Amino acid sequence: MNQKSCPNEQIWQIIDLENLPDGRHRLAEYAHSCQGIGSFATIADWVADDLLEDYECVYVAVCKDEIIGFVALLKEFACLDDEREPWLDFLFVDEAKRNRGIGTALIERVINRAEELSFEYLYIGTQSHKEYYVKNGFSEIERVYEYNGTKNEIPMYLMRRQVGL
Repeated sequence: MNQKSCPNEQIWQIIDLENLPDGRHRLAEYAHSCQGIGSFATIADWVADDLLEDYECVYVAVCKDEIIGFVALLKEFACLDDEREPWLDFLFVDEAKRNRGIGTALIERVINRAEELSFEYLYIGTQSHKEYYVKNGFSEIERVYEYNGTKNEIPMYLMRRQVGL
């Protein structure tokens, strides 16, 4: 479990959603309120409806017993039909808590889990945060323009990172 200081010396930690009291309900409520390019309501609904399977899981960043971010490790990428796995998806950190290493800690937790599961690579797709993921060890492997069931003008950057380095 990662544990670091929040602003004002508050402690934040990364934990498995299943270890958070009333975690499913709390994440669903929090994720439905998050603003972003995609819909974080999707992961909220999957968690609330217990649709994650096999090794799929969600990690949450918590500060003072409050969710301040989350990320999912999934078998499939929500925006694209692709055979590769696993996928890091739905990364979100509360805007007021950004630039404190929380997003990186969430990514590292997913990478560690992918390594525990003996995967060679971890994949991600992003439209607008490519440089952030490059800073976190991912490299572009492909650009696609057909995702979310439609042809788009803005590319989706498919990226991967080797795990177990």
